[in-house]
Amino acid sequence: MYRVEAAPASRVLRMLHFLKHRNAYGAHIYLRPTGESCYTLLDDLTAAILPRLAAEGYAPAAVVETSLDSFQAWLRHTQPLSKEFGTLAAKILAERFSADRSAADWRRFGRAPGFTNRKPQHRNPQGFYPFAHLRSSTGTVFPEADAFRARLLTLQQKTEAERAAVRLSFAARPFSRYAAPVMLSRFRSSPNYHGRPAAADMAFCIAAVAQGWSESDIAAALSREYLSRNASRSRRAAYIRRTLSKAILWAA
Repeated sequence: MYRVEAAPASRVLRMLHFLKHRNAYGAHIYLRPTGESCYTLLDDLTAAILPRLAAEGYAPAAVVETSLDSFQAWLRHTQPLSKEFGTLAAKILAERFSADRSAADWRRFGRAPGFTNRKPQHRNPQGFYPFAHLRSSTGTVFPEADAFRARLLTLQQKTEAERAAVRLSFAARPFSRYAAPVMLSRFRSSPNYHGRPAAADMAFCIAAVAQGWSESDIAAALSREYLSRNASRSRRAAYIRRTLSKAILWAA
């Protein structure tokens, strides 16, 4: 996979022949801004959703058709968003406009227009792949940008207040290994974490740490009920290690 990140136009132009060559031999060509930016990418939109974006004040700065009836929209904010803010914005917008929620992140890659989408499922009977087409490019800030940022700030303040309350409850409550045990399945089935298994896992880990579980016991529980379709042992171990370390830091 080859990725073209934000660079001077002259450098991009010099790379085009090389990128076309790699694309012809199966490489995917992506792009994204460098670092924190004022852009949010919505992935896997349908043609029916695009008019809603403009009608509701979220007209994209650019739209790329990545395959038949599948679009990516770049929304431009008034100012760069932090990592946390950018991810929050992406998740809210993905939920609102039925975009791919698993692709909602502050630094998501977008498919570069002018190159073919080499995913096997898009190959036609003649053996060809669809090109990614730039369908529109205004570069403008979406009309609701200021109001949306204000809502993000309010939501962030509410979230921080809820986190502070949880921290206080942990500090005031004498947890022990002999308290009523937490169960991963209880968090996974909670409406609070519907469609967010990673958040459920994190909440379980924090509660288990607070109850005095050992790291090996928590890791074993996560391993037994690992949800990813990727069976890679190394990826599973990395996920468990990353989630557990964050939970220990947060609980502390």
